[in-house]
Amino acid sequence: MSAYIPVELRQQIRDRFGNCCAYCHTAEFLTEMIGLTEVGRAAIATLQMNRPALVRAREMWVELGEHPPVTDDY
Repeated sequence: MSAYIPVELRQQIRDRFGNCCAYCHTAEFLTEMIGLTEVGRAAIATLQMNRPALVRAREMWVELGEHPPVTDDY
C-alpha cells in the first residue's frame, strides 16, 4: 500500500536527513544495508539482511517508490 506524500514534504524530509532514508539512514538509492556501528554491522550480518533476495526486493521497492519507507516523527 502506498500513501500520497506531497512533494514539499518529501523535499523537507530529504533536506532534513541529507538525502538519506529517515528510517535506516542510508542513501535513498542504496539497496544494501550498511551498519553504522559494530552492533549494527553484526545485526545485519546475523540477520543476513543483504542476502540477494532482500537486495532484489529493495531494488524493486526503489523502482516503485516504496523505498525508503516513510516514518512518523516521534
